[in-house]
Amino acid sequence: MQDKEKLVEMLELMYRIRFFEERAKKLYKAGMLSGNFLGALHSYIGEEAIAVGACCCLKKDDYVLSTHR
Repeated sequence: MQDKEKLVEMLELMYRIRFFEERAKKLYKAGMLSGNFLGALHSYIGEEAIAVGACCCLKKDDYVLSTHR
């Protein structure tokens, strides 16, 4: 993949993450996730580039582990 194509793909992923996060936040605030969702919503808004940048270099057999704080 050419560099420009890769950058466009990464930007599209950032927008996809942002859209998901904004929608999840809206549903959470409206109480529409209650019953199916227990706990707090830890939004990733503003951090999209970190996820895309870190994950764009992963290979199919790589593992990703995460913790919250």
